[in-house]
Amino acid sequence: MRLPMAWGRARNMATRRSTWSSAGINIGAEYTDEEREFLVAVDLYKRSKHRPYPTWEEIFKIMIGLGYSLPAEEDLGTATQNFLQAMNRLKEEIRHPTWKQVLRVAQELGWKKPR
Repeated sequence: MRLPMAWGRARNMATRRSTWSSAGINIGAEYTDEEREFLVAVDLYKRSKHRPYPTWEEIFKIMIGLGYSLPAEEDLGTATQNFLQAMNRLKEEIRHPTWKQVLRVAQELGWKKPR
């Protein structure tokens, strides 16, 4: 999958404080580098597509674009289905989950990013 050039800058932008506030990242909060990179990538996607609320399918694609790998022994179809079900359950539990919570649920499903 070919990604917009802006996504390639997400890692670099995640380290700049000025980008944090423009991406809606609470500067006083504790974020890991991985969380900041994800938050900035989501923000870049929203801006490039002029979409304030990306779908779960779009979040799935953002994660793939950032290099996250599918959970072990799952094919793309199964991983997509499990991801969408987990995100819908999260949405039922928490009306407006944060992107940090979304990333945490994906990691609990087994999504991993190579170091």
